[in-house]
Amino acid sequence: MAGVWKRDGTVAVTNGNKKVTGTGTTFADTKNGVAKGHLFCITSGTSVDFYEVDYVVSNTELYLVQAYRGTTATGKAYEIITTFSDSVPEFARRLTATLSAYQQQSDAFQALLTSTATTVEVTAPDGTKQTLIPWKRVTSEGEGQAARAKTEADKAAASATLAGDIVAASALPLPDVWAPLSDSLRMITGYGRDVLVGSDVVARMVNFSRNSTATYIDKDGLLKTAAANEPRFEKEGLLIEGQSTNLVTKSEDLSTWLKNVDATREKLAGIYTKITATGGTMGCYLAGITLVVGKTYTISFWAYAETLASVRLGVEKESSATVNTITQTPTRYTKTFTATQTNGTIIAYSAPGTSGAFVVGGFQLEELPFASSYIPTNGAAVTRAADVCSVQQAGNFVVPATIGCNYNLLSANRSGLAPAQLLGFVASNKTYDGLRVITSSPLLKLQSLNEFDGGLSPGVTCQLFGTAVFRAANGVRNEFSSGAFGVPTQGDWKGQTLGNTLYIGRAESSDNARYLFGHIRNLRIWHRALTDNQIKAVA
Repeated sequence: MAGVWKRDGTVAVTNGNKKVTGTGTTFADTKNGVAKGHLFCITSGTSVDFYEVDYVVSNTELYLVQAYRGTTATGKAYEIITTFSDSVPEFARRLTATLSAYQQQSDAFQALLTSTATTVEVTAPDGTKQTLIPWKRVTSEGEGQAARAKTEADKAAASATLAGDIVAASALPLPDVWAPLSDSLRMITGYGRDVLVGSDVVARMVNFSRNSTATYIDKDGLLKTAAANEPRFEKEGLLIEGQSTNLVTKSEDLSTWLKNVDATREKLAGIYTKITATGGTMGCYLAGITLVVGKTYTISFWAYAETLASVRLGVEKESSATVNTITQTPTRYTKTFTATQTNGTIIAYSAPGTSGAFVVGGFQLEELPFASSYIPTNGAAVTRAADVCSVQQAGNFVVPATIGCNYNLLSANRSGLAPAQLLGFVASNKTYDGLRVITSSPLLKLQSLNEFDGGLSPGVTCQLFGTAVFRAANGVRNEFSSGAFGVPTQGDWKGQTLGNTLYIGRAESSDNARYLFGHIRNLRIWHRALTDNQIKAVA
């Protein structure tokens, strides 16, 4: 069992000095402290010396009646005999210490209950100091917190009401025409091509045709081929392109091209051919392509480096139509240029002073200011037919109307082309009416055209991809895109004679220059003028 003498910590003593310095000691402890007359015991050599305590200064300092006789030392063990059960003075001292401790705790408790101070410092029974909050402040803070909580609750209720009003104001009715165009031509609402089971209409579809095959990048990133009249759905939506011709007669198998010096060519799977050059300006070329000086063309191809990244790929003698550096990631590279010569020879060379292997294929040269979807060839130029996408106008386009769709253009550069038509129809025998994106250097603008009434609207700035919204009602029309409304313009088509077809991604005229060359999805038409808040929700 542990003793009752005081022996906690260690002490340092000095020969000839009465002072005792403690480390980890509690000489002044109110419950079992050291007092005058107690015996201080310490081992000195092989003997135990006894000294009478004179007085205590603190928990770590006391003085003896006689000077210390032993050897100067630190970290010494010690004992102080504090228990003299038959001593009246000792009993009185302990009683006083106990009452003092009780009084100290009582004072602390009273301070906690009655003090108006911000904090109260109390001494715990183990002697440590604690800073506490008095009860009056606790109750006052609680009342304040309750008041603040009520205020915040009132604010939250007001905000919830406002949010509810905003949601109600911007809530969209079900579109009268809705074609998601994400992975099929199916319409959720509206009139389209009927799909019948017996005599029952089980679905309605957007009309679509294309008189040739065409390629596209499916949603897993792979190059695929769509059959004639098969729509192409990419991650951006339904791809709609005009007609284009690939002038490169052998787009994939470069082993059939002419060699320039000595280079090894190996046909790989798919569109690729591997070229290994042992020196600079080695590879192959395809001649026989004639360009028209002053016309705009785009050369495109896929390529990646194996051991050689410095190359010359593109149209020979057209500096702005060649790619000189490729990466190790298969990438489609494109270069748009204005022809300065009639010679359109296509080259696939290593760069001067280099050697190594690179992989290339899928060459395409077309008379467009951007690269359209890849057109494979094998011995002759090939033309991809235009996509034709539409729904009937009757029952679908009714004024007043609000039309919204997501769009994505292949390029903002439409040099030599007309504006990109998002929607097109005939009104009062005018064939270019509808919604379009027009280049307004350096910005793009979303505009509407009513040739019979009001002409072209001022429009609103838009982006290469985004949401286009168009509202026609009460004799005016305006557009919304990129978070802004266009200026209202005269002409909403009400009372005008409308045609039979609402074209998607082109004008009513089959003019190739007015094709969207991009993507459309989530086409919606409401037979009403949506409010500004509702239009913001559409966008």
